[in-house]
Amino acid sequence: MTAKILWAFITAFIIYVCSGGNELSIPFNLFYGSDKLMHALAYGLLATFIVRIPFNKPLIYNLIFATLLASIYGLFNEFRQSYIPSREFEIYDGVSNAIGAFIASSFYTGSNRYRSLIELKLFYIKK
Repeated sequence: MTAKILWAFITAFIIYVCSGGNELSIPFNLFYGSDKLMHALAYGLLATFIVRIPFNKPLIYNLIFATLLASIYGLFNEFRQSYIPSREFEIYDGVSNAIGAFIASSFYTGSNRYRSLIELKLFYIKK
């Protein structure tokens, strides 16, 4: 369980660092709306790491909690950006964060195949 919490904190920290500079982390748009896709992917990853944490509740509660927590964290980051020169608060970024968080945590809770892929152990360590 500790490793699962750690991955969520590491992802949140990386998002925090990448979104806190004067310049964008991705200096160009690959296509129209690609920045919104990047928001959805980043916060979807964060929500996936949160929904993986076992809270001894049904998975639907984990889905709701992960979506809300990742979305609130995304709004906090957007609000923080409004105090950084050359950056601004964009409500559509917050919407993209929430949509990405919901879709990713829904896939995790609703698809056994996706969940088993995420939980695949790449390295086996003998104790």
